[in-house]
Amino acid sequence: MKAALEELVSALNSAKDIVELHAQLQTAFWAKWAAIASLAGVIVSVGAIALAFMSIRLARHANALTREMGQMQNQAYIHATKAEFGRYGNVLIYLKNSGLTPATHFAVNATAKIVPHGTVSASISFRSDNFKIWSAIGAGDEISVSILEGDEQTNAYATRPEDNEVLLISGQITYCSIFNEDHLTQFAFFVDKKYSGSTRFRRPTANLITFHKTKPNASKPVDTNVLLDDNEPANNR
Repeated sequence: MKAALEELVSALNSAKDIVELHAQLQTAFWAKWAAIASLAGVIVSVGAIALAFMSIRLARHANALTREMGQMQNQAYIHATKAEFGRYGNVLIYLKNSGLTPATHFAVNATAKIVPHGTVSASISFRSDNFKIWSAIGAGDEISVSILEGDEQTNAYATRPEDNEVLLISGQITYCSIFNEDHLTQFAFFVDKKYSGSTRFRRPTANLITFHKTKPNASKPVDTNVLLDDNEPANNR
């Protein structure tokens, strides 16, 4: 009887050990999956934060593009429409603001050259100084400004016989939009007495800079190559 009881106690102890081992295995199993679930939660959280950050950046970029497009649609666009001789040995340049808002101020410079017929393309050049400044020009307005007062080349061409020479005028317009951004537009006109028989300026077909937004303290944009058709007339009002 004693031996049987001892065997029963031993069997119970073994069963207890088995139960405890099973419980430990179950605990380890669920602890493993809990760790996996926790890691997955961390990954999802990090992904959500990354997506939120990317969404904020995309929203800011979209807002910046929308603002820039709005400015481009509504800003001032100033260009030279025609040129003509003034009454006092000067030249009048007609400027038009084709934009939807005024320019707060603008400035113009110009150079005049007497060049042989057929060399207009190689003779176009620009300077970055001697600007004359004017106040605002309204949206849709066209005004004339006087340049080259007392210029030797301009006066010499006015009194020169009608020979094989061309008076070339080229210059630059800088203007500031209501968004406080500076822009640059170039222009070129020429008059050819021999072939046109008049002093009417014509506009060359030229690859010039127009409506170029300049950065603060930036140098003048690099001059582009110019292709000209000496016989193309300017658009007159």
